[in-house]
Amino acid sequence: MTPIHLLISDVDGTLVTSGKALTPATIAAAGRLHAAGIRLALTSARPPQGLELFAAPLGLDTPRGAFNGGTITGADGAVLETRFVPEQAARDAVSFLEKAGVDVWLFVGDQWQVRNPDAHYIALETRTLQQPPTVVDSFDNLLGRCGKITGTTDDHALLARLETELAERIGAAANVHRSQAYYLDVTHPDANKGCLLYTS
Repeated sequence: MTPIHLLISDVDGTLVTSGKALTPATIAAAGRLHAAGIRLALTSARPPQGLELFAAPLGLDTPRGAFNGGTITGADGAVLETRFVPEQAARDAVSFLEKAGVDVWLFVGDQWQVRNPDAHYIALETRTLQQPPTVVDSFDNLLGRCGKITGTTDDHALLARLETELAERIGAAANVHRSQAYYLDVTHPDANKGCLLYTS
């Protein structure tokens, strides 16, 4: 049997509980992997800072794949590779989502940018990332350098419909997928969780 050298895991819905926490059993399992000589790497729709939270508890010494592989960071947190959402696709996505009545968030580097601080799921995301958002008046000067755009609403049926409509509208210019029933993510067209394999 071919030996296993690397295990790559998603985070939300896979590695953590519904409360976004690691369990002692998961931390112990990571320790057993390390003892067996198997490296553990994480990839997720989360931004880089949302993955760094797990580095110490899990003893990670591997690169991380944030924004579904759109941004790769090293074990030291340094950015190794970034794929921004193409600017025109970003502008189209933001305009489409705002006209549809959902809240839009932008993730630019280590910053989480919002226009409506009272939006649904702000508290959840703040707890998840252990970081509050930065409130801005406009996204205009950010759209050429965002790693991920997220549309969010408590109307999950609406978001499911918008996922299909936005994907058709943007086409191959960006990836459009819901990472949760309440989060619709737009990332670079070449971003995928398999990107982490090339650096791990």
